[in-house]
Amino acid sequence: MRTIISIIIIGLLIGCASKDTQSLQHRDSSLTYGDTFDCEEIRKNISPDIIPPQPSLNEFLTVTPQPKIIFEGVPEYPKDALKNNVTAEVIVALYVDEHGCVLVAKVPKCTNPGYGFEDAAINAAYQSKFSPAMSDDKPVGTWIKYEMAFTLNN
Repeated sequence: MRTIISIIIIGLLIGCASKDTQSLQHRDSSLTYGDTFDCEEIRKNISPDIIPPQPSLNEFLTVTPQPKIIFEGVPEYPKDALKNNVTAEVIVALYVDEHGCVLVAKVPKCTNPGYGFEDAAINAAYQSKFSPAMSDDKPVGTWIKYEMAFTLNN
């Protein structure tokens, strides 16, 4: 019997921002909202000291409008977890910049750590693209929570 693997992204965004929400400027100041650019290149050139610290899971505040998923990275189911029929739910804290790029991805919570779910979720998050949060009609960078459920269907 063939095992069908389904990865469900739940609660794609719980539209959240840290108390330190602020607009960030990239080193390449020629980039403006709406420009086409490479998020990987931005991650390589961003100064980590300009990203506000990650809030704890209960310190997130709602932002309106919140970032929305434009392109969703698909996580690879961890081989060790698949072999052992292990499932998990993962919360990833993401810093989405004013261009909608994921600059930072961290896992504050995983229901089954040690099987590779954390890395799979982080890799998928970095492949994702969002519309940015807005403040005073200007795009801003913000922290959001991104939830993923890894499930197996037989």
